[in-house]
Amino acid sequence: MVSKDIEENRVSIIIPVRNVEDYVEEAVKSLFSQTYKNIEIIIINDNSVDRTRSLLDGLAKLDSRLKVYDAIGKGKVAAFNQGWSICSGEYIFLFAGDDVLPNNSIENRCLLFGDGVDVATGKIKSFSNNKKYDGIVYPKKNAPNLSGGAAGFTREFANKIFPIPELLPNEDIWTSLHIRAFAKKINWTNDIILNYRIHENNSMGFGVAFDKKSEIIGSRNKAYKLFLEKYKNVLDLENLNYLDGKIKAEGLRKEGRIWSLLFLGGVSLKDRLANISFSSELTYKVRVVLEKYLSGR
Repeated sequence: MVSKDIEENRVSIIIPVRNVEDYVEEAVKSLFSQTYKNIEIIIINDNSVDRTRSLLDGLAKLDSRLKVYDAIGKGKVAAFNQGWSICSGEYIFLFAGDDVLPNNSIENRCLLFGDGVDVATGKIKSFSNNKKYDGIVYPKKNAPNLSGGAAGFTREFANKIFPIPELLPNEDIWTSLHIRAFAKKINWTNDIILNYRIHENNSMGFGVAFDKKSEIIGSRNKAYKLFLEKYKNVLDLENLNYLDGKIKAEGLRKEGRIWSLLFLGGVSLKDRLANISFSSELTYKVRVVLEKYLSGR
């Protein structure tokens, strides 16, 4: 049982959904069954054309904590921003309509707040009908997962993250950059706090053709330049150099300059190899074959 002192803090869970009729009931019911009860579930229906909205209407009748809204903009990030504008919680969690939370996920992360903690997170584990992508833990090493779906934020810290630039296709890099640059204290558990579903319609484009994957990576990586433009006058030298390296690496990746990437200074070997794996059709084919071993690093 969660202590009353802890559960006094309301948690807002913001979920953009689009055409997830096959998954949304399982996702939402995993929120209904959370051991931490003081939650508000805000779902923004991003112009779904399948049964998603009607399924959500039915679910809302089962639990008054669920509120469903139609999107006033277009796209996942616009939906997150809309949800943020109406949420009321002291802690903010982001979620997807095709993933599943273990029933103690919210509780485990809320227990990590206090004593100046800005961000509470844990581990993610994938599940998929494709064995290549099933059962991958992110990250495998003893470190926090800083992706949007894993990390929970205090309202004060979320005020810095939002609104997210709507030029971006998703929130992950934007949120992780804020954590890296501005979080005074991060606390995490090695427990699995999110079951991440990998399927053919994931926004990350698992297993798609190289040209499509390169487009997805390039669109996501715009976050580095946007972040630098917004914060260049307040970032320390370490973060400025980190962003400079990321932006240079993306330029070389996009041009397919494998050797230049390999010897690029100021960028970790892990990041250089990751960029190389997305820089040509051949290296991408190798990555797809070895996906389960390269992911979750």
